Amino acid sequence: MESKFDARAKKPADFGDSSAEQASVDHRTAYELLDFGEGRKLERFAGKLLDRPSPAARAFKRQRRNEWRSAEFVFGDRQDAGWSTGKSPDGWLFGWNSLVMELKLSPFGHVGLFPEQIANWKWLQRFAKAKPSERPMKALNLFGYTGGSTLAMAAAGFQVTHVDASRPTVQWARRNAVRSGMESAVIRWIVDDVRDFVRRATRRADRYEIILMDPPAYGHGADGQAWELARDLDNLVADCLSLLSPNPTAFLLTGHSPIESIESGPLTEQSWDRLSSRFQQLGKHRVSLADTNLRKLDFGYAYRFWNEGDTHQEGTDSSD
Repeated sequence: MESKFDARAKKPADFGDSSAEQASVDHRTAYELLDFGEGRKLERFAGKLLDRPSPAARAFKRQRRNEWRSAEFVFGDRQDAGWSTGKSPDGWLFGWNSLVMELKLSPFGHVGLFPEQIANWKWLQRFAKAKPSERPMKALNLFGYTGGSTLAMAAAGFQVTHVDASRPTVQWARRNAVRSGMESAVIRWIVDDVRDFVRRATRRADRYEIILMDPPAYGHGADGQAWELARDLDNLVADCLSLLSPNPTAFLLTGHSPIESIESGPLTEQSWDRLSSRFQQLGKHRVSLADTNLRKLDFGYAYRFWNEGDTHQEGTDSSD
């Protein structure tokens, strides 16, 4: 993962090279970016070869053209084009440390895992190791999807509240918890519009040491409420500030956007300033993964804010 940190960070952060672990990848359970170019990416998820669109790959040429013919699942260039086959493989499971996640072909071209988030899982887990306490830290995961970040934090000992507006997706996340042997982990599974949940949590005076969110550009809440990132993010961030504990540990915002947008958004200067007032260290960076030819492909953005020492600036690669 490459990074460009704001000058207020105590020192530049090195997020490592995602290609470093390629030689030791277990293809049966792991993720690997094989090649990309001409608007598409060739990936291996737990032994299955996928060919999917990638706007960030438009300016590149493919390097391993013969391997593209072996793709088992191809998602069309248009959102409504769908997959070349409508049936997901039986028993398709991704493994990372103690986590086991069920993969399947979704109508939107997703499979239940965003591999670029693995570096953030490691980053979040380090806070539990560096800040042992008798009372487990509380974390709030908004737009929690299939639960990768939730399970990574729970595995490290956090008490996690997982919120997503999609009931089927929350059910998927709960199945992942069972597959990971974490049925007894302290996780609250909430199906709700994140804005409604945060407003109610504010009235209850709930507090969390860590808040993270991975919002889409557009979406709908549990009752059909429209979500638009450019319109709604500032208000959500402002509301989340009231949920941070008096001595918060971290705030993480991730997502997908055009490559040039990290300097201008999606986090506005007002939200940046609000978060900066609560955290000692902060930074924004583009997220990239390396293919087998060591070329970097952009996967989105990440904003990190934290109050711990230099321990949490250590590098993390995106494949493990």
